[in-house]
Amino acid sequence: MLTEKETLELITKSKKLISKSPNFINLQTEDKNVVVIGDIHGDISCTQKIFDRYLKPKNILIFVGDYVDRAPNPGDSIKVLELIFKNKIKYPESIILLRGNHEFPKVNKKYGFYDEIIKFYNENLFNSWHSLFCLLPLAVKFNKYLILHASIPDIQNLNEINNIEKGILDYGKNDILDQLVWGDYLPNIKQRIYGERGLKNVFVSSETDFSDSSKKLDFKILIRGHQSKVKGLIFNDQCISLQTSE
Repeated sequence: MLTEKETLELITKSKKLISKSPNFINLQTEDKNVVVIGDIHGDISCTQKIFDRYLKPKNILIFVGDYVDRAPNPGDSIKVLELIFKNKIKYPESIILLRGNHEFPKVNKKYGFYDEIIKFYNENLFNSWHSLFCLLPLAVKFNKYLILHASIPDIQNLNEINNIEKGILDYGKNDILDQLVWGDYLPNIKQRIYGERGLKNVFVSSETDFSDSSKKLDFKILIRGHQSKVKGLIFNDQCISLQTSE
């Protein structure tokens, strides 16, 4: 692992780069291949394999978030962050890093990343990582594909995502942000259900909700992570839920 000084330098360089990105990225892929990576959750071995196999000039890698917490070994979340942000700095046009619901302090204090940082560093460094996490973009669209961490929020236009103020540290501050990183989908419900994640403004969406959103926002396929219980394809193969960590 890096020293505290080296880590702060990595965070500073990453913030300078990430802060230039809008919350919603309308990606022009041209002749590139797009590789979407699901939740990592501190799996350093899996993350290294991803870069070894797919970090090539012809590819754009899009990570849907959840880089930390639930790590197999203490310190692995830290190693994942070091690896992905080093590569982001080295290959800025080839990697897009989205924010998930595990890039929030309240979640990290429950699921392990906070404890890792305190074990190897200190709380100031934990806060420094979150000064970077809160700048991460939230959604990408290319062709007819939409990529985000959790679910489509209550919006009329994808550009509304750019109205979310950058720098929001924790959830419960902005409805659209919360829905993007916390919302769920289930194939066997007829109408949306609110409050399943303990947040009144976040909902579980039905197939009807999904169909309405795809028409309104002009996409055909949604690629997301977040919800391991529905990993794979639902809604006539139009909603793909990824879990990448081993």
